[in-house]
Amino acid sequence: MVKLLKNWRFWVLMGILCIALINALIDPPENFSEKTLILIIVKINTIVLVWLDIQLFRFWVRTRKIDDIVNYIQEDK
Repeated sequence: MVKLLKNWRFWVLMGILCIALINALIDPPENFSEKTLILIIVKINTIVLVWLDIQLFRFWVRTRKIDDIVNYIQEDK
């Protein structure tokens, strides 16, 4: 567990995921205005951040940079 927390890639993945989660929780405005445009941009930003998080995870798994994270996940099963 300590090795997992010391891996900076874990923190990058969690940081991107937290930003995407905060963006996803923003409530829509009541009337259609410029706030609606901002809401749409934020939702697109959320989708892009989640996609980026998945792509980074897949890349680091292929290059075997996060084996400690993968092994920790496998042990829990």
